[in-house]
Parts: sequence; C-alpha cells; structure tokens
Amino acid sequence: MTEPFDQIPMAPHRLDARGRHLVAEVAERSATGRRAVRWAVPGAVVLCALTGGVAVAAYVAARPATVREQVRCYTEADVGGHRGDAVGVTLEGRPADVADEAVSLCAELWGLGALTAGPASAQVAPQEHDPKAGPPVAKHAVPALVACVVSDGVAGVFPGGPDLCRRLGLPELRELDG
Repeated sequence: MTEPFDQIPMAPHRLDARGRHLVAEVAERSATGRRAVRWAVPGAVVLCALTGGVAVAAYVAARPATVREQVRCYTEADVGGHRGDAVGVTLEGRPADVADEAVSLCAELWGLGALTAGPASAQVAPQEHDPKAGPPVAKHAVPALVACVVSDGVAGVFPGGPDLCRRLGLPELRELDG
C-alpha cells in the first residue's frame, strides 16, 4: 500500500526548497493580480459611471408616478412645504387613476382658492359653498404649475417653471403610455 502524497517523507533541504518555491509562486501571482486589479477597478468605476450615469439621468429626468390614485398639490416650490392632497374616486367608489391629470386637478384647487401661495400659515380657509348654487366658480389666480414625482412615487405639483423638478432633484412626471 502506498502512502498519501502529503505524508511521503522528504529530505529537509527539499522541503525548504519546496516551501520557498511555493512562497515565490504565491508572491508572483499576487503581484500580477494586484496590477490587474489596479487597472481593473478604476476602469470598472469609470465604465459604471458613464453607463450608469446616463441611465440614472434618463430615469431621473422623467418617470411615471407609481402611486396613481393620489396627487399632492404643493403651495410652494419645496418638497417639505405645505401641500393639499387630491384623491380621485370612480363612480363605483374605487380609487381612480388621477396621476396623469395632476396639473389640472391642482390648478382647479388653486382656481377655487383652496390653495394659495406660501406656507401653511399663509393658507386661508376656503369659503363654504352651497351645492344648490351649482358648481363653484374659479376666481383665483393659478400660478404656473409643474408636475414631478416625489420620493414615494406620488405625483407632486409645484408652483414654478419647467426646470423646477430638476432643481428639486425630482424626476418630471411622465404620463403612462396609452
């Protein structure tokens, strides 16, 4: 019967030589690996930055709302500012998809005076409306409004110009395709 390879007796000078050879081989492979990693890591980072940056920019530039039944109408150009929420309901009583109508819903609230410019302290209580008198008449000025998608996926409508979403670090609201 033969002994396993690692249990064959070996002369001490050969054992030392084998150990030195093994250490030299590991050191050489390690140095070669470090050189490859030295160039591979920065290259991978640059590649990810270029391709990922384009993808992130495209994603952040515009996207649809993921919460489709609610719209937030802000009274100032600040995500942490005062807002009023608008929710849609179908005739059957189910939540309605209102995200694509975000700007028109908020414009209606501004026109009715339910929202006014500024923080919560600047808001005035809307006047009571008698339903027998018919629909309320819009009398208040409506500022320029822009729809973005806030962090939780709800359409947020802010008073401001077309570049406001970008300045707030939010993607613009993109309507769902048909």
